[in-house]
Amino acid sequence: MTGKPKQYAESGVDFDAKEAGLKGLVGWVRQTFANNPRAPVRGDVGHYAAILELPGESTDLAFSTDGVGTKILVAELAEKHDTVGIDCVAMNANDLVCVGAEPIAMVDYLAVEQSNPEVLDALGKGLAEGARLAEISIPGGELALVPQMIRGVSPGSGYDLVGSCVGLLPKGGLIDGASMRAGDAVVGFASTGIHSNGYSLARKVVFSKMGLTVHDRLEACGRTVGEELLEPTAMYVREAKALINGEVEVKALFNVTGGGFLNLRRLRKDLGFHLDALPEPPAIFRVLQEGGEVEDGEMHAVFNMGVGFVVVVPEKDADAAIAAAKAEGKEAWTIGRVVDDVEGRVVIEREGMRLVSHEETFAAVDAPPAGYGS
Repeated sequence: MTGKPKQYAESGVDFDAKEAGLKGLVGWVRQTFANNPRAPVRGDVGHYAAILELPGESTDLAFSTDGVGTKILVAELAEKHDTVGIDCVAMNANDLVCVGAEPIAMVDYLAVEQSNPEVLDALGKGLAEGARLAEISIPGGELALVPQMIRGVSPGSGYDLVGSCVGLLPKGGLIDGASMRAGDAVVGFASTGIHSNGYSLARKVVFSKMGLTVHDRLEACGRTVGEELLEPTAMYVREAKALINGEVEVKALFNVTGGGFLNLRRLRKDLGFHLDALPEPPAIFRVLQEGGEVEDGEMHAVFNMGVGFVVVVPEKDADAAIAAAKAEGKEAWTIGRVVDDVEGRVVIEREGMRLVSHEETFAAVDAPPAGYGS
């Protein structure tokens, strides 16, 4: 076990190069924190959203930015572009609520190989639907025609879609996991499938290893490859807002994106997570695992496996968190608990399988690691 998702790396995602590049980039970014003392940066780089303190105001500003990624290549193959705008909004707004902020607006950046009015109209439709679901506005954006930089799956079809979202965070309302304790409940909200992460591996499995096209039918899923892979990312803004503004003590919020359940390690290094009641993953994950012969550990380190968002609450509030999700039409479950663990590991137990987080993946083990418990 190298500590890195093997097949994901083979599909072109170079983790070592990413970490090496980020180290230098983040170092320069940190130097900018002192540039504007009127709006000091709160915290450090690495949470789901950045926060600017606004002295004298009742709220601070929270920011997030993200894109759709290589899911766009599937949209190009299927010639269906009216859902990736939802993905763009969801990837940003779902991150923003994780700090306790209420998203209010987003701007988008669209770089295209060629300006196609029909494609732009479809992208706008998706962005509008995503904004409706997130209860935000899109007051502006940028369209860049860059044919020498962007290449699609066919001549002229290429584009990239990225967003930046802003939200309001009440003074004292930051949710950063500081109040988490061993015994707290870990509640998972259902995903709608792959969302917008792991598509380098998913595309490799479906199109290269399995030899399918976007028009072929996946019997296990009951629809075509294109329909399944383009299912929009679920929006969790309304559920999160209901919990944050309600009577539930919300201790931590996690958007389960790239890295799968490894996202649970982002806030605290002195607590672990024991996930022993995960739901059965949707059929698409079984298709990908069997079709690509992907190990259990890598599946759980790359994909959300059916749980797209996690909230940590006191055990007594678990039912209220589940009810908040169901009020928005989503399944939810108590999937585990917070445990004492000085190494901050995530342990996943399913029937006949135990996985322990290890660097950037999960390793299969026979017993819980030493120093880990409730």
